[in-house]
Amino acid sequence: MKPPFRSLRSNVALLLTACALVACDEDPGADAGPADAGLLDASSGDGGGSDAGDDAGVTPPGGGTRATTTSGDVLGSESDGVITFRSIPYAAPPVGDLRFARPVPHPGWTEALDTTTTDPTIACPQLERTGGAMRGQEDCLVLNVYSPSGARDRPVMVFVHGGGFTGGSANEPLYQGHRLASRDVVLVTINYRLGVLGFLAAPGLVEPDGGAGNLGLWDQRLALQWIRDNAAAFGGDPDNVTIFGESAGAVSVMSHMVSAQSAGLFERVIIESGGGGLSTPTQAEVFTRYQPILESLGCASAADLRACLRALDYEAILATTNDAGMSALGLPAIGPHLDGVFLAEDPIDTVARGGGDVPFLIGSNADEATVFTQGVAVPTRAAFRALLLSLYPAATADAVLGIYDASLGTPKQQFNAFFGESGFVCPTLAMAAAGSGGEPARVYHFTRVLPGVAGLLGSFHGLELPYVFGTTDVTPGYTPDAADAALVETMQRAWVGFATDGVPVFDPGWAPYAAADPAIAILDEPPAAATEIVAGRCAQLAALGIGVP
Repeated sequence: MKPPFRSLRSNVALLLTACALVACDEDPGADAGPADAGLLDASSGDGGGSDAGDDAGVTPPGGGTRATTTSGDVLGSESDGVITFRSIPYAAPPVGDLRFARPVPHPGWTEALDTTTTDPTIACPQLERTGGAMRGQEDCLVLNVYSPSGARDRPVMVFVHGGGFTGGSANEPLYQGHRLASRDVVLVTINYRLGVLGFLAAPGLVEPDGGAGNLGLWDQRLALQWIRDNAAAFGGDPDNVTIFGESAGAVSVMSHMVSAQSAGLFERVIIESGGGGLSTPTQAEVFTRYQPILESLGCASAADLRACLRALDYEAILATTNDAGMSALGLPAIGPHLDGVFLAEDPIDTVARGGGDVPFLIGSNADEATVFTQGVAVPTRAAFRALLLSLYPAATADAVLGIYDASLGTPKQQFNAFFGESGFVCPTLAMAAAGSGGEPARVYHFTRVLPGVAGLLGSFHGLELPYVFGTTDVTPGYTPDAADAALVETMQRAWVGFATDGVPVFDPGWAPYAAADPAIAILDEPPAAATEIVAGRCAQLAALGIGVP
């Protein structure tokens, strides 16, 4: 049967709409948890501060802190055996005639660029999630490099940040890269255009090849080209690059994995909480979705759309961010689409056909939904059923209720489990199964729950990030404990092992995933291995046509 929706993008949007239709109380109630439990703000990737991070004790440039790139020489700073090069431009500023155009390489510089004096807080234009304040600048296409001192031919890891394609930055404190780079890898974190400036598509913006928009993905691709061309200058191996991302960043790296435009720029992919590459909108669909933006800007009937948009202040463009409506996650409905050039079909469909055949590691967190559903009250089973009936026939709704029963806790907890599993966990397994016939696919399930009040949201969306980067101490008010330190060790060894040779270093072992022989790494303290997660509910949902392509 063709399901009424396949993934989080449509699933959650409909659920939240349904909540409004059945007059759900906006008070989250006791079981929803606080808005800022523990590491939530730091790990969401959806905004927040853009402080430089912990650079205390750096030494002046000199010695091994100079690198010669295709753009020019850059100077960095060394601290605790890791050299940092901050905010290196990889593209020409996307302003003037380059606004709403695919990126072009930076023209370069003749004098050495001292990255100890470049702005370490650069972010692309965005609206803060709370309050709606604007931050960022158009000249934002920069990247950061963290290189172990004396590195030579080391694996390269390139991180793409999340934030719903409308927020976030490579310069968030959460992504400070010293600790991960100290594992003897060259780490690169990149900025890319966001929101309307990064993803607006319209008939008047169509390129000669037929594609429009997706500029944020083209930015990422140019950054990957720059990294390939310059990895050796920082001690990296250009033939051993792994791209990884979380949330919107995970959707991004899935897009590169299957795009012919990015072929040959990396060897492996890590996909953190990105779902399963389902239900990407078509170009025709986003032309309609983005029309209100053009109308708000007074450019809807312009004879030369690019000229009209380029004549505006970028602040005016940024102010229309919400005009396209809201996505499944309660964020502006802006992001990648199927343009026939960068993306021709949903990533999972490409992978199932044998395309994008590179080793990949993919996973989700046990409580993905909790940060998104705090404002949705589900006080009773009847309220849960009412939500489901707005989406499914009664038989399907009742079948879902039979799967998500009282054994999972309160009705709100049952709803959260369904939301997270149908939108993240089960599509993740479907993606791994789709790719299991080619290069190895490996699956993880992150289950760490923070102690005390910080744990009220469970293993929430993005919580794995401070363990990957070793930044569990970035949030005031939370003190990492011995279990946190042990899990940082476990996850960094696994991620770096995968980036080194495609095999995660993980005890008790991490075998490739196959639908007929599933193997799943359980990331917690202590770590474990499993052949089944969420009590087999993904198979039950799949039988109903939910959470699968």
